[in-house]
Amino acid sequence: MSGVRLGWVFACLVVALAPAGAARATPESLGAVHLGLSGGYGWLSDDLDLSGRRQLPASPSAAPCFALDLGVGLGRHASVELSGWALPSRVQRGAGDAVVMAGLAELSLHALSGPVSLSWSLGAGALSVVAGDLGRDADLLASAGMGARWLLANRRIALRADLRVWLSDGADRALSVSPVLSVGVDVYLRRSTSGAEAPAPRPRDAQASIPRGTPACSRPGAAAGDRGCRDSDGDGVLDFEDLCDEHPGSAAMEGCPDTDGDGVPDPRDECPTLAGEPALAGCSDRDADGVADREDACPDARGPAERGGCPEPPADALAKLQGPLAGVRFARRSARLLPGSDASLEAVVSILAAWPDLRVVVEAHAARGGSRERALALTRRQADAVVAELIALGADPRRLRSVGRGYDAPVASNATAAGRARNERVELHLDGP
Repeated sequence: MSGVRLGWVFACLVVALAPAGAARATPESLGAVHLGLSGGYGWLSDDLDLSGRRQLPASPSAAPCFALDLGVGLGRHASVELSGWALPSRVQRGAGDAVVMAGLAELSLHALSGPVSLSWSLGAGALSVVAGDLGRDADLLASAGMGARWLLANRRIALRADLRVWLSDGADRALSVSPVLSVGVDVYLRRSTSGAEAPAPRPRDAQASIPRGTPACSRPGAAAGDRGCRDSDGDGVLDFEDLCDEHPGSAAMEGCPDTDGDGVPDPRDECPTLAGEPALAGCSDRDADGVADREDACPDARGPAERGGCPEPPADALAKLQGPLAGVRFARRSARLLPGSDASLEAVVSILAAWPDLRVVVEAHAARGGSRERALALTRRQADAVVAELIALGADPRRLRSVGRGYDAPVASNATAAGRARNERVELHLDGP
């Protein structure tokens, strides 16, 4: 049977076998590395001209072939392979032996279909004679092919079959076409799957209604050892319902470990190393207010979620953070705080420490006099000075904001000294809800 006919038979077998059986993961993943060994037969074209001696326009005959390959996965559906081929052959149109060698670099695209992964490849390399009666010669080589892989149950070994068509220079500058059919085995030395490629959790309620035709492993009562059933981590939970099929766990934890022993499987536990409440995704809640400690601004004082877990401050504390700040004074037309200002500011820091969810805006105001721009610049510096002093006394800078208002918001007439004194002030306001 000719090489072309064998190729058509191979292609038809691959297409027919692909849909058979239960779905199985492709062996390829980002960073997966495999070594392969293949053997087969190559029908080298009669037009192939690899003679280094012009007086002997001979070509090698059809020959068995052997190959070694190294592959690296680019993702679930792509890989690159480097392969070396040897074809010991007899010389056509002349007596003697020849060893034909080929080296290829190929990009393969993979499609899943049950236990069989189909692939299509394109590559380039060189075809040469390295020994025998043809002398020594080399030509550029292009390759196109298709193949199939059968991934075994251990997920580390795959059987493969490939049909390639090699294109290279022929006699009289024609293009030679040589089909090569091979079968072999790949051994995966490293399998690395990114988080984006990891399978999604399979909830138990997905098994509540199993249609007819479902593989035996997915049916209620299936056990390890049944046809198609696996328990990869040996924890007694079959892979099809094991949320962590590569890490031993317990049936109560959906096949996963529970590192902190709080009754929440590690993949669903947002605080996997600290025991917490199942209702809070495994996180702790020291004050039992329904707000997880990691999100609670007041983890030791109960409060509603809308206040970040903090209690409502008393009215007298809120009153001290709204309105004029008594006792804060600046040197004339400057942002230098006068002695005695710290007493009022220390009271503010104490309130902020007691109620960690409160945020404050510091506003500085001026009496009318001079240009508006100069008044705005001065009050901005004064507000910044008050914030800096609050921080120096221990306030959290993330909860403070400064604003200079110039003389745009007077509370009294600027016609009298008493009115101007009232207008030159520092006010506090609660920032946000």
